[in-house]
Amino acid sequence: MSNSLRLQGINSLKFYFFLALFVIVCSEFASSLDVGVSPSSVDFSAVEGEQDCEEINVFSSRLGLYLELYDKWNPKSDNSRDIEKYVINAYALNISLDYQKNIRVGRNATINVCFRATKAGRYNGLLIVDVVNGSASLGVWLNAESKSSTNKGITSFAIKEVPAGVLPILLFNLLLFGLLLLLLIRMKKQALREKSREL
Repeated sequence: MSNSLRLQGINSLKFYFFLALFVIVCSEFASSLDVGVSPSSVDFSAVEGEQDCEEINVFSSRLGLYLELYDKWNPKSDNSRDIEKYVINAYALNISLDYQKNIRVGRNATINVCFRATKAGRYNGLLIVDVVNGSASLGVWLNAESKSSTNKGITSFAIKEVPAGVLPILLFNLLLFGLLLLLLIRMKKQALREKSREL
């Protein structure tokens, strides 16, 4: 009788062990499905010294999820997807990425992310979204380009950049040039008519 009681005790112990293991595995699986971000990649394009802002959407199947956000950058301007290459902060590259560092997500939230660089170049980063007191981390690839603010090609000017005293002189010169052109065309036509009469 004592063997059967002991066997029953061992079987019930196994049952409770497997039940506890099942609950732990299911809760870990469920927590990894609680949060997501879109898009998975964001492209920034700005003139040096100016900023470009984009939106990132965070969504969760659970209410009241707390998230911490931080960014890491690749010191080389290659577009590698190897996370281990993203080791420095934005400050080291003389760029800034502004966004809310800590957020609480209901079902979804929109995060405004703004990029600014002090010099022209291509930059590749990773915005990391960590679930506070959780085991989930997500990332958004950041592709940024800062263009030079100086125009090295053909330069032009707008009328509004011309000083007010110069504008009437420019208009008078344009009118005079137009009249001179009409006079030359008329003289040419008259010369052709006289030549045709002589023949």
